[in-house]
Amino acid sequence: IVKHPPDLAQVRRSNFAQNTPEPKARHSAMEPRHARVACHPTEPPRTGLDSPLVWPPPELSHADPEFPEYLIEPELADRHAAAISEMQALEAERLINPGVSLNRVVFDCLSLPLPLSVRSERIETPPPPPVTPSLPPRYSPQGDNDATLVFESRFECGNLRRAVQVAAFEYDLLLRTDTNTNSHTRWFYFSVANTPGRAEPVKLNIVNMSVDGSMFNYGMRPLVWSKRAHERDPARSGWRRTARRVYYYANGQRRRRQTLHTLTFTVEFEHADDVCYFAFGYPYTHTHLRTYLAQIESDPARSKRFKRRTLCRTLAGNEVDVLTVTTFGALSATALEQRRGIVLTARVHPGEVGSSWMMHGILAFLTGPSIEAKILRDNFIFKIVPMLNPDGVIVGNHRSSLSGADLNRHWREPSRHLHPAIYAAKELVRSLAAEREVVLFTDLHAHSKKANVFMYGSEGANGGGPDAGGGVGGLAGWAGVAEPADRRLLA
Repeated sequence: IVKHPPDLAQVRRSNFAQNTPEPKARHSAMEPRHARVACHPTEPPRTGLDSPLVWPPPELSHADPEFPEYLIEPELADRHAAAISEMQALEAERLINPGVSLNRVVFDCLSLPLPLSVRSERIETPPPPPVTPSLPPRYSPQGDNDATLVFESRFECGNLRRAVQVAAFEYDLLLRTDTNTNSHTRWFYFSVANTPGRAEPVKLNIVNMSVDGSMFNYGMRPLVWSKRAHERDPARSGWRRTARRVYYYANGQRRRRQTLHTLTFTVEFEHADDVCYFAFGYPYTHTHLRTYLAQIESDPARSKRFKRRTLCRTLAGNEVDVLTVTTFGALSATALEQRRGIVLTARVHPGEVGSSWMMHGILAFLTGPSIEAKILRDNFIFKIVPMLNPDGVIVGNHRSSLSGADLNRHWREPSRHLHPAIYAAKELVRSLAAEREVVLFTDLHAHSKKANVFMYGSEGANGGGPDAGGGVGGLAGWAGVAEPADRRLLA
């Protein structure tokens, strides 16, 4: 397993998001995350849920910052501890004495909007369709002097369950747990409108983070995207790490056996009346992937270097793509039957967006014109599954599928019905291994606690090499998968 930190190498000069712009030639060849695609697929994704989803998702184009965005310098230990103690005491006071805060719910992604002027009346409002081009806001400002932020997360990959205003310019935020679970609250992606501008800093507290450690403890900051900044200068705007006073700490609340944590940060909005998006990492939606695959399929040169087909369908009915990348029909290339196999997969955990950006770069490179890519295509057959868990990605989960399963824990005995992508991927590798040597299986992830880029290798039960555990690359339980009916390699 190759793991990447939460979409950036947590060093002073990150190669992923915080670096200076790369040369234009590299941008055009690799098509990194800030490259805009021409159009969306015509078929919307399927959520498998009754709650509505706005689609197409927001188009948030990105250009790398002109200068590196450094990590926040660490505070002195005693000052840091004192700041956290003060915030913990304030949270405890608000729990004990609810009257000291506003406690005003201004957003809830699961309830229907109700105008303030008719709140006492019961209104029968038909529920919106599961996928819709727009939704009315949960809250509308009541006049020019109302500075309440207008939150939204009901778009693809979005996650914000509820926003509670606790002070004039402070909000407690709760993330939605993964579908059919009561846990995994780490990934966040939401927008705010009606921003007050720089004169009034706004404090946001995400109060139900479920992990006991985070790179937010070591200087990482949430990402912010500004619509006004983009309209003013599209070529030099994009996701920026502009939050300050970032703290991450245990808040004393518990969910089952799990201690919850608070991520708090303060934002000074550059523009008044702006629409800004916040995210844990650079979002990479299922629609983004499908659009990119359609784009390279329509490219006369790249389309000759790969074939795309459907590996399976998910519980919600979304297609899981598998790509075969190699040299097709070239006399100078190694004979097809002599080429060894390489399998690459990504995004089994929806909140680990860094894995999709790595996979995006891999696809751009392997289907590109470089001599290095041609040598690889001439000598290997690549089987690539760029998104193993599209259902979880679409609905904004962090770790689970639509059934609530962590698919990465079901490789040993995957169910054809509950874990179709894992079952099909395992069959794919077994079929490939029956025809040729598979020299590499790489599953791309991201990590919320570790810095830089690192790799885990498989090991047998007795500490042996990659084949000691049986099956391809030591993948346990291989014998439990039935022979595939269709063993054609280049279908």
